[in-house]
Amino acid sequence: MNVSATYIDAGIQILLREVEKLERLKDAGDDIRDVLAHVQRIWEGDRGWYWLLRYNAVLVAAPIDLLTSGYAQEVRQLLRRIEHNSHIRTGRIGARHGSDR
Repeated sequence: MNVSATYIDAGIQILLREVEKLERLKDAGDDIRDVLAHVQRIWEGDRGWYWLLRYNAVLVAAPIDLLTSGYAQEVRQLLRRIEHNSHIRTGRIGARHGSDR
């Protein structure tokens, strides 16, 4: 199977967009830093970063997208539920973020 350079370039562009999101976290306020510390407490090593970057069906978005868009509270709420093993329904927490702001 032959993979084109265009396909590889598209993958690189996707990763660069993710890097840009992570770069924005460097200048984040205390609210976002608290959420990142919470992620770090729950998942050790790289797992927390993967969780932040991947689409989450409960939030209906990737957690990092909510953090960088002013919706840290929704991410924090889900983290508390994960930490305490609360029952979580898909699409319940993040479903509000599209219409609230």
